[in-house]
Parts: sequence; structure tokens; C-alpha cells
Amino acid sequence: TGRRTALSVADGSVDRISRFSSSSSSSINHNFPRIVHRVWISKAKMPESWVEAQKTWVAALPGWTHRVWDDSACAGLIGGSYPWFMQQYEEYELPIQRSDVCRYFLLHHFGGIYADLDMRLLRSVDPVLEEATALRKSVLFLEKDSDSFGGSLCIGLMASTKENEFWLQVFGLLQRRRHRWWYRFSSHFRVIFSSGPRLVIPLALANATSIGVFPAAQFFACDVCDELPCGREGGWIEFASTGKVWNRWDTFVLNFLDCRILRPLVANLSRLVGAVVVLAVSGGLVLWARARTRRVHVHALTPPR
Repeated sequence: TGRRTALSVADGSVDRISRFSSSSSSSINHNFPRIVHRVWISKAKMPESWVEAQKTWVAALPGWTHRVWDDSACAGLIGGSYPWFMQQYEEYELPIQRSDVCRYFLLHHFGGIYADLDMRLLRSVDPVLEEATALRKSVLFLEKDSDSFGGSLCIGLMASTKENEFWLQVFGLLQRRRHRWWYRFSSHFRVIFSSGPRLVIPLALANATSIGVFPAAQFFACDVCDELPCGREGGWIEFASTGKVWNRWDTFVLNFLDCRILRPLVANLSRLVGAVVVLAVSGGLVLWARARTRRVHVHALTPPR
């Protein structure tokens, strides 16, 4: 037997639930279709490291179907099964927006797992999906070690049962977030709010009863500040190389501000506040001790009446 940990999203936070059971994939039953989806919407050749990363999923999940969807395949799925969304899909200016949207429709239509192309899988996820089924969690997101502009959960690794109603909420929000006047000023914020994590994750936190996560303790999600390739010893996934092919200048600027200025400032500010608190408490104790000593000394010198 081996220890497995499932995580549940509750009250807008992540709460840990642990139990022990067999990790043998041959006896595992869960409600998630055994298909892995990836999306590559680009005219460029896929990086060789990403091609090699896909092979790790085939090796770890040998009984599963593995498919990479390109722009025409995504358009075919949406045009054939969700024609009411086709115009909006075609109007997205950035490839990453179509990539984001396609993964949501894939998970609704087929169910299964969506994984970013730069992600390597080092062991089977079947035990986690079995536990999620036992806990009645029907949609899973990758938990992040730290919050950032994208949020505390990651859409780079997701799992879902087929035709899950959660995605219908996502589709509705995609339509409502289609246009914002401030999208023109930043492609980064346009992506994360119109089709990316800042659109999906708040919905996930609002649907806590059915949403779970791939725990960060096992599924280490590389942060924007981490050097790539990266992973964690004993982790279930690792990242093959940079996944920043979609990034534009504003993303690099925001990541620089986040990693080089904001986080160090917050860390130093926390240490400064801690030092001030310690000094204040220490000074207060010293003053209290001096005042008490003075009162005792005065009382000792006062002659009796």
C-alpha cells in the first residue's frame, strides 16, 4: 500500500484530506474517462522536449487514449458540437485564448485529463482520480504552491467527468467576459481574465463541493519565478522546458515585477514587521520591568507612619 492524498476546495481555500489505500492501477476504478488531451495551436514546430514529455504520459498511463488537438481539430469540435460558440472562438486574436477555450470544451465533451504540453508525468494519476471519485469530486485543478497574477490554482493540469455542468458555467462566463474596454491595454490581462485562470478559478472556488485539486505536495506546479526545467524530488510531474511561447512583452514585465520586486519586497517587509514587533514587545517588557523595580524601591524607602 502507499499513501495518497486528495485535496478538496472548501470555503474558498484548500483543505487537506488524507487516507491510505492500494496504489495498484490494475484495480483502480474512477469516474473519469481515460483520455488525455493536449492542445497545440501554432504554426511553429513543437519543441522536441514537449514531444518527449508526451511519451512520459503514454508510459505512465498505458491504457489511456492520448491526443493532441490543433486549431482545426478544436474548431471542428466546437463548430460541430457547440456551434453557438464558433464565432467567438474564431474572433479570439491570440492563440493562447483559443487553446484555453478548447481545453474547456474538450473536458466537457469527452471528460478525462487536460495537460499542458511541457508537463512530464512520472507516475500514474489513477489513484488520485479514484480518491477524487470516492470524495465526490468531479473536476480537479492543479494546486499551486504560491499565488500570483494567475491565481492559487492552475489550469495547466485539469481532470473532469464527461459533460460536467461546471463547464456550462465556464461557457457562460466566457461569453460575458468576451469584451472589456481595458483588454486593449494588456494582452496578459486580456488572456487571464477573458479565457484563462482568472476566469475559471473563481468559479472553481465557488463550486467547492464538486471541485478538488491535484495537491501541490505531490504535483509540484512550477511557478513563474522558477528556473526551468523544474520539478520536485519525489513529485508526480515535472516541467520539461519553458512554456512561455505565448507570452508577450507585458507578461515578461509583470513576471519581472512579481519575481524581482514584489515578492522580495513582501518577504523583506514581513521580516521588517516581525523585527519591529519583537523590538516593541522587548522594549515594553524592559519598561515594565523598570517601572516595577522603581515602585518596589520607592516602597522600600518609605518610612512607616
